[in-house]
Amino acid sequence: MTTTLILVASLIGAVLFFVAGAALVALRHKGQPQQVGPSDTERAQAAEISRLRDALAGSEATVKSQASVIDEQNRLFERDVTSDRAGVARDMQALRDRADRAEAAAREAKRAAETEAAKLRAEAGEAKRAAETEAAKLRAEAGDITKLRAEADRLRADIERVTKEVQAVTATNQALRKVADDRAKQLDRSRNESVAATTDMAQVEAKLRDIERQLADKTAAVRDLSTENENMKGRLRDADALRAEYVRLRTATTDSEYLKSEIERLEKELRRARVDALGARTAPTRPRPARGTDRQNTSRPISESLAMAIERFADADTRSSVLGDTQGFPLASSGSEGVALAAYAAALFESASRAKEYLPIGAPTAIELVDANGVHVSVWSLEVETEHLVFANLAVSAVDSKRVEATLGDLTQILAPSRPAEQAV
Repeated sequence: MTTTLILVASLIGAVLFFVAGAALVALRHKGQPQQVGPSDTERAQAAEISRLRDALAGSEATVKSQASVIDEQNRLFERDVTSDRAGVARDMQALRDRADRAEAAAREAKRAAETEAAKLRAEAGEAKRAAETEAAKLRAEAGDITKLRAEADRLRADIERVTKEVQAVTATNQALRKVADDRAKQLDRSRNESVAATTDMAQVEAKLRDIERQLADKTAAVRDLSTENENMKGRLRDADALRAEYVRLRTATTDSEYLKSEIERLEKELRRARVDALGARTAPTRPRPARGTDRQNTSRPISESLAMAIERFADADTRSSVLGDTQGFPLASSGSEGVALAAYAAALFESASRAKEYLPIGAPTAIELVDANGVHVSVWSLEVETEHLVFANLAVSAVDSKRVEATLGDLTQILAPSRPAEQAV
């Protein structure tokens, strides 16, 4: 009996295990076409199968425990069967009761297992049909997925091709950008050079305009100077004519003064001769020569006498000497700068004469000018009657004052008119 119960329980467990395995295989086949996550129904079926597996394991454990009890009872029975028949009967009755209860429990467990197995078979059939339906759907979806995968592969290939083309275009754009940057830099350099050239051209044009303006000013100045030069030449010719006229008039005046003094001297000698002829006793007197004739021949012209006096004044350091009036007209000169020296001496004398307007000084008698090279320009003033004359000297060294005084005395004597000597008769 015990062996029968064990076999029944093992059979029921095998059926339940087979059903559970079939359900698991169906679930595996259901998820085989595509690896997707389990649905809520599948998770509920798996939980139910786990519960039934636990119930089957509990039933098997109960059957095994009952079988072990029965085995223990049989062993005890076989051991004590000879010693205590009454106790054995009671134990056998108790064991029989236990076996009946175990049999009833086994039958109840069998019925429950069969019921559960039927339910599981129905649920497994439903699950199988649902799995097949889902598998068909999944196979259809797998075909679509295969098509989509092929389309995805094609799109991936197109994307790779487009990516390569984009990379090539990007490289080309970078090269073109680099070329454009180089061209832009060259254009900037050209623009800067053009701006610099424009600026330089503007500066050159401004300088050219300045030069043209300066040239026009200088041309006008040259024309003015040329006109002034012509005027100066005319004035110089006029000055030469005036100087010659002045010298001629001065010479005529001096000659007339000399002739007048000679006439007076001759008249005195005539009177003395008459007195002597009448028998008067008078001391003989020496005729007094005209003033300025003690150093020159009376027959020599004044211009020649002035030139000789100026030549005697010159020495090795003298470059030019001149005697002129305060207007800059030279009367006599030596050296090549006589005319210019006479004009400069007149200008210096005029400037020095204006100093009394600012300072408490009188009329100038001597002016000394020394330049950076040691050249001396000396100007002395002398008065002849009511006229002011200037004597100028250009030399590389200073002039001895004694020589200057002697020359100024000679010039004054040459230019001063002779006066008759007052002598007692």
